[in-house]
Amino acid sequence: MRRTRALWTSVAAGLALSGCAAAIPIVAAGTILSQRGNKDKAPAETKDTPAPDAAENARPARKRGSAANAPADATPLPVAPEGTERPLEGPVAEVRTFALAQLERIDGTGLADSVMLVPRPDLNAPRYRPCGTLPPAVMIDLDRHESGPAGVPVDLARALSLLRKDEVSIVWVTRAAAYGGDAEGKSPAVRLHDTLVAQGLDPDRKDLVLGMRNGDDRIQEVRQDAAYDRCIIAMIGDAKSDMDELFDYLKVPEAAYLLETNWDAGWFLLPAPLAEPAKEGN
Repeated sequence: MRRTRALWTSVAAGLALSGCAAAIPIVAAGTILSQRGNKDKAPAETKDTPAPDAAENARPARKRGSAANAPADATPLPVAPEGTERPLEGPVAEVRTFALAQLERIDGTGLADSVMLVPRPDLNAPRYRPCGTLPPAVMIDLDRHESGPAGVPVDLARALSLLRKDEVSIVWVTRAAAYGGDAEGKSPAVRLHDTLVAQGLDPDRKDLVLGMRNGDDRIQEVRQDAAYDRCIIAMIGDAKSDMDELFDYLKVPEAAYLLETNWDAGWFLLPAPLAEPAKEGN
């Protein structure tokens, strides 16, 4: 049975919760945030969004002003056939295209909100964490769910490399502990980072890997901490709850119909990059 830390104080209309879990907070969380009811149209606002193939080789380095200032043995991941001019392949191409559109909005018309819900979201009027001048980042959940899609994302390593060149940081979150250590003094989260390096997903060890800080921690708190000083322009996971824990408690999925526009437009369901299973209850 899943654990929750606190009871949330009000319930959105139409949302029914499972009997074994504490109620989820679904109240508005501040007046400085703007609703993103038409967020699925965000990429269309950029008239000159590069195609994936052209963007990989032609996009210049980005300059954003204040935003820019704010190993284990493993089998290599599969990649598409060699060729410097070819476009990205597989579902990561959609992630790349969406991220480019978000970057254009940061440099041009401005990007008010990220794709991460505020704490205690109201499902009748969902709001998202503001970006301000925070630097952009893509968040990826490392843990594998039994019900998640199978396989390994083709071209994921290459897509991440291109994002880093565009000054987008990569943040990995995991339910593995960030505390404790083995004989070498490495925590489980650090061991996962070693595997990412070995598989070529973070070859230069530039990314951030965030795990559970203590036994009472929740993965949602890890996500919120990661978004405190970053604008999360895209999220990747192999389960809906990798975007927000509220999906673990929805007895009536239709209650989250206003969030449907996020799928493949900020929220992306891809196979987990590692074989490490997710821990239940977090």
